[in-house]
Amino acid sequence: MTMNTQDILEAAITDRIQSLIQELKKNTSKEKADDVLKNMDLAQKIIDSLPQHQQDVINQILNQTVDDYADIELALYKEGLLDGIRIMKYLQKL
Repeated sequence: MTMNTQDILEAAITDRIQSLIQELKKNTSKEKADDVLKNMDLAQKIIDSLPQHQQDVINQILNQTVDDYADIELALYKEGLLDGIRIMKYLQKL
């Protein structure tokens, strides 16, 4: 499978977003990280207490939400990159 320019750009942006997320995680306080884990554990316990069909619906909603936010992050990063290129070109004309 041959990657076109769009695929290469999206792969590069995805890699950059992942590295930024890792950097943010490094800078997150232990207390905040612990709070997030505590809340995630509580949410999982609540989901686990539901009947299976309700668990499936909740998990589908959560998966779709995560996928949607990933798409939004990619689009915003790409547009920001393109805005930076436009600004650079504009400044070069001055």
